[in-house]
Amino acid sequence: MNIKSFSSSSFKYWLPWLAAVFSGLLLSAAFPPLGVADVVWVALIPLMLACQHSRRPSPLALGFVTGVVFWSFSIYWIAHVTVAGYVALVLYCSLYFAAFGYAFAWLSRKKEGVWWSNLAVMTASALLWSGLEWLRANLLTGYSWNQLSISQYQNIVMIQSAEWGGVYALSGLIVLFNTAAFLTISRYVVRGGKWGRRLHFEMLMAIILIALAFAFGVERVREYSQPSQREISLALVQPNIEQCWKWDDAYVDNIYVKLRSLTRTASLHADLTVWPETAIPGFLRDEGRSSQLVYELTRNGENLLVGGMDFYNIKPNVFNYYNSSFLMRKGMILAKYDKQHLVLFGEYVPFEKLLPFLDAFTPIDGTFQPGEDAVIMNIGDGNIPVSPLICFEDAFSPLATKAVRKGARLLINQTNDSWFDPSCGSRQHLSQSVFRCVENRVPMARCANTGMTCWIDETGRVREILKDQNNNVRCPGFLLANIPVPPDNMEMTQHSTSHGLFGKICATATILILISARLFQTRRKSPREQIHRGQMK
Repeated sequence: MNIKSFSSSSFKYWLPWLAAVFSGLLLSAAFPPLGVADVVWVALIPLMLACQHSRRPSPLALGFVTGVVFWSFSIYWIAHVTVAGYVALVLYCSLYFAAFGYAFAWLSRKKEGVWWSNLAVMTASALLWSGLEWLRANLLTGYSWNQLSISQYQNIVMIQSAEWGGVYALSGLIVLFNTAAFLTISRYVVRGGKWGRRLHFEMLMAIILIALAFAFGVERVREYSQPSQREISLALVQPNIEQCWKWDDAYVDNIYVKLRSLTRTASLHADLTVWPETAIPGFLRDEGRSSQLVYELTRNGENLLVGGMDFYNIKPNVFNYYNSSFLMRKGMILAKYDKQHLVLFGEYVPFEKLLPFLDAFTPIDGTFQPGEDAVIMNIGDGNIPVSPLICFEDAFSPLATKAVRKGARLLINQTNDSWFDPSCGSRQHLSQSVFRCVENRVPMARCANTGMTCWIDETGRVREILKDQNNNVRCPGFLLANIPVPPDNMEMTQHSTSHGLFGKICATATILILISARLFQTRRKSPREQIHRGQMK
């Protein structure tokens, strides 16, 4: 083989890998910290082209590489907490990209089809991707983070489709457009660089669907811009305590001083003052100093939502621990919510007793127990029903929907993002909350230890963010927010009433597509393999 032919064959081998890497980079650019959201509408095209034309490497491997690049760059901040957990999570989430590459290759490897055949490919690809996102959000406790649609959280008009299909509706539309562009490019290649005269129905249909989604979004934003008949005033306290100081005995006095001074001022103007997740050192029921502080701040009838840890003595010297939220007044617990969805390797270790080596994947010393249900807390003279979500529970659609179906008209996310700050993690966390508001048409207040303390309205628009005079969000302070709240008898969205049926339909379709790809995909043999088989005969 001469140098020229070697260079040519080497380039052909590496080109699919480069395309897969390029798709991963484009996808990661669509999310914070870069946040170039529009690039997601074309980010999958290089991977799709590589999967269609490549046999070696396999589409399975190409999809996996795209996933590794995307997840490595988009959730790098998890390494601040646990390097081993970060690596494991990147590899696990990349498996879903591998499944997409494998099935998409089967869907796309055919001669140029008629327009309805190409529309079928577009539809199947959209269902496939959305279904894989649903499976990732639900299997093995679930990791519901950075679905494609989340990149559009600032595109207020386009995200309104989440009202009926959740995050999976917009993700599917994004993949459908990517597939339409891929089919158009493929036809151009097949025709030897000529577009041809036939109308590109595939791209036309994708554009029409985007236009319909846009029109629907404009109408919904206009409708929900009408003033609400009632509102609640909240004071969201952000103490801005670094994680390394939270359990440092030498810094405990400073934590109490911050909470006392900020809350005394904030509670004068609010129906409810909110502290972030695990704001107090130790256990509220067991720590005398914490109980005294809470009594001091609520003895005149103020409402205070306290993030803290709790425990129950289930038998002698055996305790169950919980990450909890307490509604306090006059030093008494009026209501308590225990976090339902715990962070894998962050708040509990699976099979900890059988497989003790798994402790290497987590920074915690003990394991928490999950709560059983959403809790409704009635606040103010209007008895406005609110429901807490702790930490990254706002990233899980079923938890927010369950609270709204139970009666909540305001969601309150109490979180401690100092685990991975300073980084883009807190902004990514905020972007998940936006979709919970649109899916259920209720506002949400977010109270963070540091990062993104703010509130979001029913259309997903972030209304106010706590910042200092230098425009820095990582600062001590409090945000006073008068939040319009929908009526108790508000009309439920399609997403809420159907329990997220669209995502389940996508997941079912995905399983059928993957099975079909496995059963019916015929592997095209290269000329060398065919000669080899002929010689063997």
